Amino acid sequence: MERQVVRGSSYNGETGHIKRLPNELLVQVFHAYDARMEVALHTYAPKNERCYRSHWLPLMLVCRHWRALGVSAPSLWQLIEVGKNKSWVELALLRSGSLPIRLLVTDKYHPSQSLFFLLPHTNRIQKFIHQSALSHELVAPLRCLFDALMPVLDEIEILDPSHPFVAPTFGLPELRIAELSKLRTLRLSFVPISLDANALCKLHCLALEGPVFNDSSVSYSNFLRVLQGCLELKELRLRRLLSRLPNRTPPDHAITLNLPKLRKLVIWDLPSVTSSFLAGMHLSPEVTLRVCHPLARRLSDARMVDAFPSLLPTDRSGIPILQSVTSASINCWQDFDVALKGTVGGAKVSLKVVGSKCDDGSFYLDAALREFRLLFAGAPIKQLEISGDLDTVSSIDDHLSFLDGFPALQTIDVTAQGSPLTFLLALARPSPFLPSDASDSSEPSGAGSDEQSSECIVCPELRSLTLAYVDWQQGLIEALVTVLRRRIDHGLPKLENLALTLSTSKAGPPEEVGEQLEDTLGVYEEELKSLTGNFEWWTAD
Repeated sequence: MERQVVRGSSYNGETGHIKRLPNELLVQVFHAYDARMEVALHTYAPKNERCYRSHWLPLMLVCRHWRALGVSAPSLWQLIEVGKNKSWVELALLRSGSLPIRLLVTDKYHPSQSLFFLLPHTNRIQKFIHQSALSHELVAPLRCLFDALMPVLDEIEILDPSHPFVAPTFGLPELRIAELSKLRTLRLSFVPISLDANALCKLHCLALEGPVFNDSSVSYSNFLRVLQGCLELKELRLRRLLSRLPNRTPPDHAITLNLPKLRKLVIWDLPSVTSSFLAGMHLSPEVTLRVCHPLARRLSDARMVDAFPSLLPTDRSGIPILQSVTSASINCWQDFDVALKGTVGGAKVSLKVVGSKCDDGSFYLDAALREFRLLFAGAPIKQLEISGDLDTVSSIDDHLSFLDGFPALQTIDVTAQGSPLTFLLALARPSPFLPSDASDSSEPSGAGSDEQSSECIVCPELRSLTLAYVDWQQGLIEALVTVLRRRIDHGLPKLENLALTLSTSKAGPPEEVGEQLEDTLGVYEEELKSLTGNFEWWTAD
C-alpha cells in the first residue's frame, strides 16, 4: 500500500491520496484522530477547559467528501456530549442510528434542561457519565432513567464536581444495580444503591463517595465481606464512605481482602479508618495506592503529628510498593495540601493531607522528611524532589539522617524557600551510622583509600543537583564550592549537572545584593564549572 501511495499523484485537494482510502478505513482514521486528541487534551489542558465533545468534528471541514462521510457514519456519533445545545444532542442521537451510545453530561449542562428526551434511547445507553451539578430538578428525570431498561449499560458515573464531599439536601433516586447485568464500572456520589453482592462482584471499577447504601444498617464488616467477593475489581475508590458505616470500631482485623486484579486503590477518609482498612489488605507491588486525609480545618491549624504514618497501618508489609519506589517527592509547597509520593514502573503511591482552605504547608517539611524516611526506608530511590521551607530544618544532622537513608540517590531537585546551607553541608558529611573511627576523618586519606572514603559520604551516587528559589546569602557559594571539593577529594565523581535559581529578595537592597552576587559568582563560576559537568545559575527576582 505504501508503494501505491508513493507512485500516486501529489496531493491537490480533491485528488489527495487519503481520499482514495475506503470509507471504512477513513472512519477508523477519524476515530484514531479523536482518541489522540482526547489523550492530548486530558494531558495538557486544565480541567475547566477540557472539551468532551467528539474531537474529530473539525475534520468535516476538510472537504465535501469528509463531511458527507462524517454525517453518514453512525459509529462517529456514539459519543454524545449533553451540554447546553439540546438540538445538537438530538441530532447526534439521530445520526448514531441504532448503535450503543455513550452520554457525557458535562458542566455545560443546565439543570433546567430536561433529560426526558433520552428515555426513548435507554435501550442503547452503554455509558452514562454525569459530571454536572446535582440539583432537585434532576431527581424526576433520573428516576425515570433508572426505572427504564438499560440492557447494554456497562458504565455509570454520577458525580458533582462543583460540590465534592457535600451531600445534597434533596434525596436522589435509587439505582437498582441488580437489574444492570452488563454493568462493570460504577462511580457514584451520594446516589443510593443496595449492597448487592451478586451485582458488585462483577464490577471492574467501583468508586463510592459518601453514604450511598439505601440500608442504614449496612455495617463496616458487611461491606468488607462483600468486597472479599469482588475478585474482578481493578480499581477501587472510597471517599468518605468507610467512616460513615456503623459498627466500625473495634476494627475487624479478621476480615482480610485479597483482590488479585486490583491495580488502583484510592481512599479519602480519617486516618484511623484508612490505617485499619489497609491493615487487612494484601496489595501487589503493581498496585497504585492513593491515601488522603481531608481536614476540616486549615493545615496550619490542624496541629498535625505523624500526619503521613497515621494514614497507614503499623505493619506495612502488605504495601510492598513503599520499599520498591525509584522516584519520589516530598511536597510541602502547595496551597491546600502536603504530600509524599513515589513511583516505580507504572505503579504509584501517594499520601496526602488536604486542608479545608488555602494555606501554606511549607512549615511541615521538617516532619515530612522524618516521616518519609520512616515510610520509605530501604527503597532504592534514585530521583527525589523536595519542596517546602528549608528553614524549618535547622539541623545538619536532620538532613544527614534523611539523606543517609537513601544511598541510591542520583538526582535531587529542591524547590524551596529558606536557606539551603545546612542541606548542602550535609552532602559533604560522612554517614552518621558508620563506626566512629571511620567518621572522625574529615580529610581525604590518600589515593589508596579513595574507595573506602567514598563510602563514608552520604549519597555516593549523586550526579545531579538542582536548587530552585532558595535564598541567597553571604557564604553560600563558598560553601557550595567546599562541598563539591570535599566529595571529589573523597573519591566521588563530580556532579554531571548543577543548577541554581537564587532568590535575593531577603538579602537586602536589590542593586547592592545583585552586585554582591555577581562579584561572588565572578570569583567562583569557573571553579564551579570545573567541579561539575554542567553548571547553570539564575536569579528569581
